[in-house]
Amino acid sequence: MALTIFLQNLNSANCIFSSDSSCFSNAFQNLIPHLFRFTFGLELSAKRLGLLKEAVPAASRIAVLVEPTFPDSGPSVKRLERAAKGLGVQLRIQEVRDPSEFEQIFATMRSERAGALMVQTDPMLYTNRRRIVELVAKSRLPAMYALSEYMDTGGLMFYGASLPDMH
Repeated sequence: MALTIFLQNLNSANCIFSSDSSCFSNAFQNLIPHLFRFTFGLELSAKRLGLLKEAVPAASRIAVLVEPTFPDSGPSVKRLERAAKGLGVQLRIQEVRDPSEFEQIFATMRSERAGALMVQTDPMLYTNRRRIVELVAKSRLPAMYALSEYMDTGGLMFYGASLPDMH
């Protein structure tokens, strides 16, 4: 993904056949936010899990709300699974592809007796953050979010970034 963005920036600036080094510099500068978002988000997912376990030490099962078609989801879940082993917790990955599935997913979390919830970062979950926070409150689950905007809708805790601050 990062290489594609870099090459698109080179092409759009007509740098491929240019001897101007600033073309390459500008293309690389445009790439940095994408690398930051991908790498920083992945690195922080394990940290968020650790902080959630620290805040809710009795939680032995932690549900993870994830939209599986989002590119960061697979690598993030793998990191979480490694971190979960070290923390002695079981993850319950809850895949949601459409907001109409939220009610059923939260019912599944209750039946699996999740002790806490992590909400991963992706556009669909972010867009529906108000509904997610409402369902979390109704379910009385302590939850950890990756973006500060969840706090604006009543979320309990987050560790990560603020989208407006990144731009």
